[in-house]
Formats: sequence, structure tokens, C-alpha cells
Amino acid sequence: MKRKIYVVGEATNYMNWMQGELVEDMKDANLVLFTGGEDVSPELYNSPRHHTTSCSPMRDMHEVKEYQAAKALGLPCIGICRGAQFLCAMSGGKLIQHQEHPGQKHDLHTKDGKTIRVTSSHHQAQLPFNLPQEEYTILGWTENLLAFHKDGNNDEVNPEVECEDVMYHKANNLGIQSHPEWCFPPSSPSEIVMIDYYQTLLDKFLNKELCVKK
Repeated sequence: MKRKIYVVGEATNYMNWMQGELVEDMKDANLVLFTGGEDVSPELYNSPRHHTTSCSPMRDMHEVKEYQAAKALGLPCIGICRGAQFLCAMSGGKLIQHQEHPGQKHDLHTKDGKTIRVTSSHHQAQLPFNLPQEEYTILGWTENLLAFHKDGNNDEVNPEVECEDVMYHKANNLGIQSHPEWCFPPSSPSEIVMIDYYQTLLDKFLNKELCVKK
């Protein structure tokens, strides 16, 4: 299937690794991409605001409307970085509002037993554990990365793993915390592995191989 991608926002470089065509009208798309940027407003997932959270209510309102339009058309949505966090909230999940991230490159453990080097730098993260287990699958995660995780009340949150790649089955959304676009075109063996992993994951998502929890 030829990928026809509608990007919510102006940062079209986020799709450089997706091997798809940019479309200007959502009705012509078969995939909607939500990109990175400011923090997601805690109001979208019914939480108080941490003092480090910096968001754009206007952007949130715009993206909620775009998301609703995408779902009215029955389109799958993918999010990168902030986009992943936004889709977590839209799928009914919560967010870790503040954490200390050690840097860009780190190991990602995948559901199919691989460990790959990925690039990511963020202070918020997907927290889908309030959802029924059948509604999401953690496809990629990191372990022991962070000194602490905080919620909106500045209380400690201690998930077993930090979720990076999450499939939201009921909503048909895929959240990717890493930044494949930073490594495209790949210039090292580890970047080749990373890009191959995410292109394969995208193929499975669009072919509906991730739709049902396994």
C-alpha cells in the first residue's frame, strides 16, 4: 500500500523515513502523523499540571480537532515524541509529566526480543497503564534510564519500564517516542538497524498486523 501521509503541523521532516507521499488534504491520506513540540496539556488527560510542563493550548485545541477528523474518516494515526504523548492522551492514557532523561542515544528493548540503539530526548513519556490491558501493547521500552518520574502533583511515579513504542489497539494509534527522522538517511550500522526496525513497525501497523493484542 502506498503511504499517503497527512502531517498535522508544518514539521514535515518527521516523515522523511516513512517512504510516503505528503498529501495536503486529510481525505486523500491513509495515515495521519502527529509531530513533536511542546508538552501536551494535562487537561487532555485529566491531571494537574507539573511546574515544568510548558504547553500550547492553541496547538492542543487544533490537534484535538485534527484527531477527531482523522477518526471520523477511520484513519490510523502515528505520533512521534510529543505526537506519541498526544496519542496516548487521546487513547485514554496518562503521561509522566517530568523525568530526567540521560541523553539522546540509549538501548530500546522490543517485544520481539531485540535490543537496538535509538535516539530520543524528552522529559515527558507515555503512561498507558490506566487503560484496560487489551487496549494497548508496549512494543518498545527502556529500563533503568531515569532517576525519577513525576506526575502533576510532583509525586513519584514508578512504572516498571519507560514506554517508548506503544500500540493503542482500540483507537488504532501508534506512539513512537524515539526520533527516526534524526537518523535518516542512516550513517552507521546502528542507525541502519534503527531505521529498519521502525520501517518494519510502520509496515505492520498499516497492514493491521498490530491491531489485535497478542
